Amino acid sequence: MTGATTTSTPADDNQSVYDMNNILNYFDKIISFLEKVFIFISICILNIVMFLITIDVTLRYIINKPLVGVYEAVELSMIGLVFFGVAYLQSSNEHVNISIFVEQLNPSIRIYLSIFGKLIGLFAMTIIAISSSKATLVAFSNSEVTMGIVNIPIWPAKAIIPLGIGVLVFRIIIDLLKDLRILSVKTTSLENF
Repeated sequence: MTGATTTSTPADDNQSVYDMNNILNYFDKIISFLEKVFIFISICILNIVMFLITIDVTLRYIINKPLVGVYEAVELSMIGLVFFGVAYLQSSNEHVNISIFVEQLNPSIRIYLSIFGKLIGLFAMTIIAISSSKATLVAFSNSEVTMGIVNIPIWPAKAIIPLGIGVLVFRIIIDLLKDLRILSVKTTSLENF
């Protein structure tokens, strides 16, 4: 059988698209679960911070004895508040965008701009994830601690940054693949027209 060629049928193409959609949906569910876990942790951190600050201020004004180390703990916990929530914001499309400008554009141009923006975001967030991972390892190996009355290790707070940004990178990849899928469907429908 020399010179035999294999051709794909529309059924084969539909099956591969169906499989790709299933894979994308599977990873989307995993990342969505991680985003919800991270946002829950962020909410818990917020509640703990509010409690500590309330106790600290109350003790400071009632008996003139603030809690030791609250300032440092609150300072480090702010990292968790921010970076555990960034991927969730991306998934719910709550980041800052220029909707007044974008809404005026043709939908096909909007999808190209969305892809372009996600590629830039993916590039930037990957660099941040890599560099913050390195900074976390340096802080861990040097046993860096806060300067103050209480010495709190810094590396756990620094480790939150690559974790949060890492989930954000995967969220951007999933959103980018969804945009590319929309673009391919539009292209296919235009070719069939």
